[in-house]
Formats: sequence, C-alpha cells, structure tokens
Amino acid sequence: MPDHKLGNLPGTPLYLDRLNESATDAVEGNITDLTSDLVDLGEEVDAIDTDIGAGTITNAEISPSAAIAYSKLNLANSIVSSDIATGTIADTDIASAAAISYSKLNLSGSVTNGDLAGGIKGNNLALNIGPSPPSSPSNGDLWIYTDSPGTGYYWMFVYDSSETTYKWKFIGGAPLIGENSSDNTFTDNGTVQDASTPGPSVTLPRAGDYEVVAQAALFFATQAALRVMEHFCVASSGTWLNGTATSVFASNETTAGRLVAGSGKNRLRGASASATITMKYVAETDTGTAHTSDRAIYVKPIRVI
Repeated sequence: MPDHKLGNLPGTPLYLDRLNESATDAVEGNITDLTSDLVDLGEEVDAIDTDIGAGTITNAEISPSAAIAYSKLNLANSIVSSDIATGTIADTDIASAAAISYSKLNLSGSVTNGDLAGGIKGNNLALNIGPSPPSSPSNGDLWIYTDSPGTGYYWMFVYDSSETTYKWKFIGGAPLIGENSSDNTFTDNGTVQDASTPGPSVTLPRAGDYEVVAQAALFFATQAALRVMEHFCVASSGTWLNGTATSVFASNETTAGRLVAGSGKNRLRGASASATITMKYVAETDTGTAHTSDRAIYVKPIRVI
C-alpha cells in the first residue's frame, strides 16, 4: 500500500520551510501593528486627559455604579446636614471626647432619675418659694410658703386637686409661734379677758384649716380657796373642732402661790386669711390677783388655699 505521509511526498520539505517563513512574517507583522495601535491609544488617552479641564466633569457624567473609593474623595468642610440621613449617626460615630455643648442637646422630658448621679442639690431645684402658690398647679406640685424669703419661716405644701377648697396640703415645716415669757396679771372676776400684756397671738397667712397648740402657766399670788383658772385661744374667724368659737385649752385648780402649767391642742377649721388666734384668760373670783407667764401658741397648717 503506498505511503502518503506528507514528509514522504516529493517537494514537501521545501513547502514546509516556506510555510513557516510565511507564518513567522504574519505573526511579526501583527505584533508590530498591535504595538503601534497601543502607542496610538496611549497618545489619544493623553490627549483626552489634557482636554478635560479641572471642574469640567459633572455629576451626570459619573456612572451611578462608579463606586469611587472614599479615600479618593476630598470632603473636608464640605459635608452639610442635608447629606446625613436622619437616624444614621450611631453612638459609635461620636468621639468619646466630643464634649457636645449642653445647649445643643434636646433633653426635654428625657432626663430620668437614673441620669442623676449623686442626687440633686437643694439649690439646684426649681421650687416655688414665696407667699403665693404657683398660678396653674398640677397634682404633686410643691410650694414652699415663706413670709420673708431668707429670714422668715417656711411651710412646704403639695397640691391635691381632689380637695374641694383647700388644695394645698401641708407636708412639713416648723410651727408659727406667738409667745410671751413675762409674768402678767389679769382680773379674777370669772370673765374671759386679756392679761395686762395681751396675747400672745398669731396671724394666719392663708385661708384654711390649722392645728393649734397652746400652753401657759397660771397662779394666784394669794387665795382663800381652790379656784379654777383657765387659758383660752380665741380665733377671729373659723370654727374650732369642738364647735365653739372659743377653745378651752386647760383648766387648773390652784392653791396660793402654786404655779400650774396647762397645755392643749385643738383644730381650727375654715379660718380666713389674716385671721388672728389670741390667748385669753379667766379665773374665779378670789382675794388675790391672777397671774400668767411662759405662755405660747404654736400653729401649723393642715391644708390651705
């Protein structure tokens, strides 16, 4: 069978040499052309770069998917409030040493007891202090009454709208005191009267209900028999708890020269503002002169207007 392999054909070696030369020439020519094209492209790119002036590229010419790296952006002093979406700044975005000014914080209705380290100092509390309560109070509001800020006495009240008339309830403070420690006389004739120096007395600052405590010492210089001596508190308005306008605070039988101290407590209801409570005295008729000393009235409010 005849051998048809290419190498065995007559003239084949010469043909293959020429074929290799042609292929080499073609490849070398393509590479040369490609190199020339790349050089031309580079020159065109340089020309385009030269043609693009600073500030000439607009937003519309940037692809929405360009995804320009943040490090390539110069945003110093350029970001404005409208660039920041609401609710996107997290706590970790704020420097621990930011020291944001208090005036820039909106804390209205947000500060809780847990935010107050060590409590609140008294001079930092915004309290209503003065002779009149706040004009539009709400339940639980506090008011500190004083007749003379800084020098007078102080009563603290809390507002209770459920009360019909006297809505400010007393929750603390020292009593209003009227006192006289001197020895004064009065006539032993069975009638209620002032001592030679009247009183003591107190003036109520607000209309309301009050608790009254009174005390006094009583004695006869000389006396023929046991006699009753009493001290009373008389109010210019209101009603005592026992239903009478005059309240008996103590009733004492005495012997000559014996000093007998008496005290008592009562409640005055519905007193008007500026009403007075005054201590008065009575003694049964005897041979001596009646005396009183070391007398005092202590008044605290229960509830007021």
